[in-house]
Amino acid sequence: MRDETSRFLVAFLIGIASMGANAQTPACTALSGEVDAGLKELAMDRLYVIDDSAPRETNRKLSAIYDLNVIQANIALMAANKCNPIAQPISDRAYHDAAYACDREAESMSGSSDLKPAPKCDRSTWQKNVEK
Repeated sequence: MRDETSRFLVAFLIGIASMGANAQTPACTALSGEVDAGLKELAMDRLYVIDDSAPRETNRKLSAIYDLNVIQANIALMAANKCNPIAQPISDRAYHDAAYACDREAESMSGSSDLKPAPKCDRSTWQKNVEK
């Protein structure tokens, strides 16, 4: 009985060790980045509420569903690649503040003849919202 317990414990520890073995692989880093990019896209999609017509509302919801499906697929690929799981809740509001700042800055630059993108719209610099 004790020998079986020891073998089980060793197999369990090997399993645990192998789960984290791919935690820092390029595939895991890329998949994690895609989840983050999806959250940023979702934040931008939520800003553009031009009017409340039924067709536009339907399109906004379909876009959000698409973004969430892509995020879900990337999380499933992370699990299949034995990447470290995401430890924080997935929220469609994670990048709301950065998306809003981008939108405001882009709008203020819209009359400019300068064709440079708004600096606040560089998504690589966006920080997640801090819970208040």
